Amino acid sequence: MITLFSNNEYISLYLYYLSIFYWILGITIYLLKVFNKDFNHFTSYGKLSNQNKSTSSSSSSKTTTATRNDNNDKPFSIVNFLSLFYLDRCFIVTEFTLNKTILIIYLLFIIQGSRRFLETYFIQKHVYSRMNNLLFLSGLSYYLFLVLSLYFEYSVKSSTTTSSLIPITVGIILFTFASFKQYQCHVILSSLRKDNNDNKHSIPYGEWFNLVSSPHYFSELLIYFSYLLITQFQYKSLILCFLFTSINLIHRSMDIHQWYMGQFKYYPKNRKSIIPFIL
Repeated sequence: MITLFSNNEYISLYLYYLSIFYWILGITIYLLKVFNKDFNHFTSYGKLSNQNKSTSSSSSSKTTTATRNDNNDKPFSIVNFLSLFYLDRCFIVTEFTLNKTILIIYLLFIIQGSRRFLETYFIQKHVYSRMNNLLFLSGLSYYLFLVLSLYFEYSVKSSTTTSSLIPITVGIILFTFASFKQYQCHVILSSLRKDNNDNKHSIPYGEWFNLVSSPHYFSELLIYFSYLLITQFQYKSLILCFLFTSINLIHRSMDIHQWYMGQFKYYPKNRKSIIPFIL
């Protein structure tokens, strides 16, 4: 049984509801971001941070390249990775009585976090720019609650959850496939730039980029959906986390798609924003 919070069921219940409130609050804030242009501009980053500034550009920028202003994600990535890795490791090492499904999810969290950490440092190229403090704190809290909310919920309802080999197997296969496709996307994006001083952005081609503008975000959605498959949709915190992530990535991918369309005269018209053939 759960040892960390089992001595006080009220604490467990309180932390569970706190985590649910966090995800609902996050969803509400991102819906505000979708429908409020001023708030959306305030929380924008990367190439979208300057999209409301001067729209004048040379004719060449409308064809093959455009000025790019990305955030340097490396400090942000290392903080998130260390917090995610430390929390996952603590729960895996100290709580061997956890349900096997939860242990698998935590292991996948570590694999995903480790891969993204390595890609950020050794594959992706970033031009330095300042990140909004609100974005940094929201990102940090996101990864903390990603780990903690699942643990809090399991501590409350461990006796009512079940595990099944088939959804676990399908989920792991989907996780592996989506992770590989996301890695391919980041390699393609990195190949478009010479080094970290190159602030030009070109149209990416190949793999899922032939179908959508943000296939790395689509891969991310598949990764989070694999968590739902593995847990058989039994955890409200994971479902809310998936909704939170979906709203964020879908909205950002649509903004990126519009940015591409505005910057490149010959941008492929058949590409969707994030979901192939649909959106």
